[in-house]
Amino acid sequence: MDVNCSDLFPDVSLGKEILEGSRGYFCAVCCLEFGEFGGVAQVRAHLISKKHRRRLKGRHGGLISLSFDNALLRTGVVRVLSIGDCHGGRCLHLFSGLVRTRFYGGSVFSWANGVRYVPPLTEILGRDLKLLRNSHMEQQNKLVVIFSYGEIDVRCHSSKWKFAIVLARQYVAKVQGYVQEFIETFGNEGIRVFPLLLAVPPASNQGHNPKAPFVGTLSERVTATKELNHALDQACCESESSGNLITVRYTGKETWSFAEVDNNSFISKTSESTICDSYKISGSLNPALSDGHVHVRSELCGPVHECVRRNILKLLSLNSQNNEHKQILKRR
Repeated sequence: MDVNCSDLFPDVSLGKEILEGSRGYFCAVCCLEFGEFGGVAQVRAHLISKKHRRRLKGRHGGLISLSFDNALLRTGVVRVLSIGDCHGGRCLHLFSGLVRTRFYGGSVFSWANGVRYVPPLTEILGRDLKLLRNSHMEQQNKLVVIFSYGEIDVRCHSSKWKFAIVLARQYVAKVQGYVQEFIETFGNEGIRVFPLLLAVPPASNQGHNPKAPFVGTLSERVTATKELNHALDQACCESESSGNLITVRYTGKETWSFAEVDNNSFISKTSESTICDSYKISGSLNPALSDGHVHVRSELCGPVHECVRRNILKLLSLNSQNNEHKQILKRR
């Protein structure tokens, strides 16, 4: 049943977001279960935590969709995990109550070629791994992993590319190997993983990071971003048709189009007049939507969330169809 927080916790006025069931309390916003021994004190500590308030802000701001979260839970998705650079974390932390973001910076090239280490999924999942392994329901064994890399490749290294498609195929192959290693680990055989690549965001001239400086002109980096996003689309399409057991999907070349300079739907005349001409290159990040650095502000990432939601649902549907096809072949 619903529990009114203002009655249960008079000093915390947050409305109805705690559910009480036979196994204890459950936060509908964060998709967090407190278990049989989770008392009022534990729930109170959660309600005043920064993480809960941030997700509550996302829900009230129209970013977190409880109906989508409930749909994922019904299909057996236990967790949505974001792994990669800061763009994934900043964009997706308000995407869902099921999402957990893990920052492991670097580039596609450095990860794919063993220069940058990303811990195995078994280590990253922590206590969620126990939940996935010990599920008493056969369907409650799904994990969605969203990978976010590529912006550093564009910002610092695009002049070294020969062909973007080579880098994109390395990325897809690395993700497939990474997921395969997890599935083949003892105890994980029953867990189903659905990998998704987040598109590379628009290039920018804002901010300065001496450890990852801008290399090349903004125009060159805009072109490189488009080439890499197009190559990722092609590489993921190849993975879907290759017959590989692990299908990698891609959010799409248009994922960040709303944040590019030429899209005027988010730009007021006042803000546009204050933008420096050097930032007005077609296809670059619109400074009116940025955080003053290379990121789109989290509260404006709703269009990206919609792309991610569509592709997660397609991943789940595609995998279901593949399983049905395999069952038919077995019966034959």
